[in-house]
Amino acid sequence: MRLIASLVLSLAFAALGTAQTLANGGTLAHFQSGGGWRTTFFLFNTGTAASQVQLNFYNDQGQEAIIPLSLPQVGVGVEYPPAAQFNYTLQPGTVISLVSDSSDPTGVTGWAQLQTGANVNAYLVFRYAGTSGLGVQEALVTPETRGGQSYVIDFDNTEQHFTSFAIANLTIQPVTVMATARDAVTGLVLGNATAINLVAMGHEAKLLSDIVAGTAATSGTVEFTSPVAGQISVLGLRFTQSSPATQTSPASYAFTSTPPILKQ
Repeated sequence: MRLIASLVLSLAFAALGTAQTLANGGTLAHFQSGGGWRTTFFLFNTGTAASQVQLNFYNDQGQEAIIPLSLPQVGVGVEYPPAAQFNYTLQPGTVISLVSDSSDPTGVTGWAQLQTGANVNAYLVFRYAGTSGLGVQEALVTPETRGGQSYVIDFDNTEQHFTSFAIANLTIQPVTVMATARDAVTGLVLGNATAINLVAMGHEAKLLSDIVAGTAATSGTVEFTSPVAGQISVLGLRFTQSSPATQTSPASYAFTSTPPILKQ
């Protein structure tokens, strides 16, 4: 098994002769490893030549996030030491899945920056199974490549629904993001705009109703605006209760991602 793993790694990290210049492949505004959550990154090379890919991971404080990584390749699972960066050479026409799954009951949250050579595409899948490992739910997220100044997500915090959000600061300077909620039907502003302060390269993921004024027990949209275009990446997650709590088990929830709409 170790010999097979060594051969896989040798192929993956084979030199390309001339180092490729990596381009911005987008940002993934949230990941979580541990606490019942697993994040899997899927990386594709749709071209006819080998191409490089690099993922950089940052925690909530904007520091490098050291997370466990593995490649569950066909017939062999390649384990890596926990790392804040992943580099790989994708062979033509291939796809790999890179998994971060920690046994830590608290876990690590943060965001990821994708840099790629030619013809590389990616997405990630959140998986939640809870501490029991049962009741698996998954949601898919694609990288944000648009570099806008304002993004809008919809939210629903009525009855058995609730919405969370994640936001990442893509710059090496602190950023203050203004979040403005509006009613779904009237478009009227709900409460005062909320300032969200992010440290350099920082990240925040919270229940929307805990942070943004006026979003409890209602539905609508929230606009996240940064001072300059290209400073932030945003994501929403929508949760719906799928089964009520009982004396022996807590309530369970289905969830899906809420893609941000670019406003400007």
